[in-house]
This record gives sequence, C-alpha cells and structure tokens, in this order.
Amino acid sequence: MKKIGIVLLILSFLLSSLTGCSSGPAESSLYVPKIDLPEDFYKGADVSSYLSEKNSGVTYYDFDGNALDDIGFFKLLKECGFNLIRLRLWNDPYDAFGNAYGGGVCDLPSVITMGQWATKAGLKVLIDYHLSDFWAD
Repeated sequence: MKKIGIVLLILSFLLSSLTGCSSGPAESSLYVPKIDLPEDFYKGADVSSYLSEKNSGVTYYDFDGNALDDIGFFKLLKECGFNLIRLRLWNDPYDAFGNAYGGGVCDLPSVITMGQWATKAGLKVLIDYHLSDFWAD
C-alpha cells in the first residue's frame, strides 16, 4: 500500500510538471453561471457505511475540530445544505456463520438506526433496497 502511495505521488509531480501547473488559478474566459435549484431538489449523499466506520473507530469532526456524535454528524450534513441521505439495505449481508461480508454492513438494524438519526437531524431518507447480499454493481 505504501508503494502505491509513493508511485501516485511521483506520478502527480510528473504530470504537474508536464502540464505546467502553477500555484494559482489559471486565467480563463470560461464562465459558469450559478444554477438556482428548486427547493424540492435533492442534495445529499450515500452514507450507508457511516455506522460501520464509527464501529471501526472512525471519528468525524466539525469545521472547528470538535468530535461529532451520531446526531451531530447528520446535523452537520443538514447545515451544509443536504436535505436527503441515501442508505443501502442489503438482503442478507452475513455468511452462514454470521460474519458480515464487509463493505459497510447495510443490514436492517443499521439502516433503521441511521435513518432515525437522519430524520432527527431534519433530513429525508432514501432507502435503496438491494436484492443482493453484498455489493452488486
């Protein structure tokens, strides 16, 4: 893993030197006007792995460096303009021995818990039911 990081770092330096990247913004005549979105436009993200990450020891922080509790995480999303989150729900994400397949356990109890936190924070919840037991794309 360390070798991959070093290779990517070297490649980024090489590419930046080939393309003539500078430390500031490039001059351009390109203008992209702001798009006014309707109030009912969904702005959100898939946060299905949030609980698995927390259970693995991950800590999330606000912009001031304060650790967030579970409701605080979803409130921060709301404060940043989100109005909806997506949660994947897998059919049966455990093997015959009760071990999770990984990739963020998206079982019913986890989805219910995260859905409750999100709704308490004022977010809508989209449940994306997967007929698979694990990742399927």
